Amino acid sequence: MTYLLICIYLGLHVYGAQYTYAENPFGNWLKDYFQMSRNHYDRIVHFSFGFLLAYPIREFFIRWLKFPKIVSWYLPVEITLSVSAFYELIEWSVADIFFTSQGDAYLGTQGDIWDAQKIYSQQ
Repeated sequence: MTYLLICIYLGLHVYGAQYTYAENPFGNWLKDYFQMSRNHYDRIVHFSFGFLLAYPIREFFIRWLKFPKIVSWYLPVEITLSVSAFYELIEWSVADIFFTSQGDAYLGTQGDIWDAQKIYSQQ
């Protein structure tokens, strides 16, 4: 199960790397089909980070590090949230420092300045 979840997660990134996440064809198809105002492929991949990798992280703590099972339920959530927040800060700083004129295009916000902070979209 762990290898399958990791494979799906990496597959989403490989597919997304062929295009920009904001212009991904699957996201455009979802946008047209559900009549949304933006391409949500980047949000699908963000969600998959926590959803698809929580089980492999938990299995790592149980099998390799021999952590107690109760701790192995909390650590994947904490690690996922921490790494996600740290990545968003790095992404923002790279766009702000190196790509000041192209920051929105680099980040793929599609005009939504709160893109990284949204859990759901009201659009």
